[in-house]
Amino acid sequence: MFAQNNNLSCVNILKSYKSGNSDKKDNTKGDIRLLQDFLYKNKYIKSKATGYFGFETKKAILKFQ
Repeated sequence: MFAQNNNLSCVNILKSYKSGNSDKKDNTKGDIRLLQDFLYKNKYIKSKATGYFGFETKKAILKFQ
């Protein structure tokens, strides 16, 4: 779960995911895409959501934190 920061909208994700997880194969109910949309809209990641948790997603999360 992400706290509100600098007028950013909150994203509520209740499970933990790791590199290699994907919305398709891991039944995440769209959590990864939701996270990526948040990161993209707030300019932490350059590419649009794919639903795959890879290196760029991990790097963007670290940048956000």
